[in-house]
Amino acid sequence: PDPIQEAPFLSQSTPMALSPALGRTLIGVWLEWLQTKGVRRVNVYVSDRPEKVRKKIGAGDSWGLKVEVIPAQTDPTLPEFQRQLKDQHDAGDHEEAGFKIFLNHLPDPALETEGKSEKDSRPITYSGWFNSLVEFAPKILEIDPHGVSEVLDGIQIGIRSRIDESATLMAPCWIGEGVSIGHGARIGPNTIIESHSIISDNAIVEDSWVWPETFVGELTEVRNSFVNGSALLNWKNGSQTIAPDEFLLCSLRKRQAIHKPGSYTGRIAAALLLALTCPVAVVAVLFSFLRKKAWVNRVIAVAPLETELGFASDHTLVYREFPGFKGLLKRWPQLWNIVLGEFHWIGNRPLSLAQAQSLENDFERLWLKSPIGFLSLSDAERRGEAINEDTLADAGFYSAQPHFRLKLRILRRSLFRI
Repeated sequence: PDPIQEAPFLSQSTPMALSPALGRTLIGVWLEWLQTKGVRRVNVYVSDRPEKVRKKIGAGDSWGLKVEVIPAQTDPTLPEFQRQLKDQHDAGDHEEAGFKIFLNHLPDPALETEGKSEKDSRPITYSGWFNSLVEFAPKILEIDPHGVSEVLDGIQIGIRSRIDESATLMAPCWIGEGVSIGHGARIGPNTIIESHSIISDNAIVEDSWVWPETFVGELTEVRNSFVNGSALLNWKNGSQTIAPDEFLLCSLRKRQAIHKPGSYTGRIAAALLLALTCPVAVVAVLFSFLRKKAWVNRVIAVAPLETELGFASDHTLVYREFPGFKGLLKRWPQLWNIVLGEFHWIGNRPLSLAQAQSLENDFERLWLKSPIGFLSLSDAERRGEAINEDTLADAGFYSAQPHFRLKLRILRRSLFRI
């Protein structure tokens, strides 16, 4: 499906098709299940990052299927799909008849593979997805009885997992491969711990889904939540936050910075400018005190990083700004981020977690392909900092061709326009 607007947490860091699901990806679960039903050929229509899906599943050899990933702008209707099957038909390769599945749920045993009706494609919800995971978890044994074993009724544990003898597991719960659960930890009920995660001593995880390679710290309590690294979402009400301390929650996945720190020349220039303009900043602070208002705002922004799952939406950085001011004076504290190498002089403006998750397609996600900038193309064009069609276009244009002449033009025009 397209990026999930109703549940962006599921498709922000990776396409929905590659979302983790019970030790596999969502598309992997489906391909395994279809193979057990005698299906031989699968066409996968993908509009969200199809190149990543194609790289992950290849031609379907791992499942004994013939799989073709087809980039698509929109989801094809059932008649269109069957027409394409007929056009692709060759002797002995596959049957002309087919059925269509909208990939926003896990396999339903009631689905008749010989039918011609479409599976319901109602919008996905966080609660619906969580219930789907919990309900389908016991059926994993029917697909692959080797990777997970049922040690007690309703409790499944993956191979190479280590469970302290003092830990408490309450059914139903599903624990993936290579998971470590510490002394006195309590897991379940209705809990899924994906592969290679660590649950520390005396932690509590119940009615929750923990993504792969996630660390849950000692004495941390997680309830009614999806946990992806340090990103935490309540699946009942949709509220989300970032854990402020890596001792509570963090990702164990290897991360790679998309952008190098700013040049030493630029960082030295920012330090000199900070020193020269300190009197102006002091005046701004005194002005805020006289108005009895906060003199500085602390803002959390997403730091563009990449992991094996894709964009790491849980990694953040902090910058500050002067409230009650506009333009360069408002951004004066961000010169320190340039000194630290977190910002560049020219780039795309920082995004909050909610703003980053609102980016719906590859074009919009170009915003994150450039370093965070003190100045941006939208500043040069006087478009402001709000996310809209104009600022998205500016960010995409800059990310596509960040050459020296464009940076010089942005610098020259921004200094007089913001």
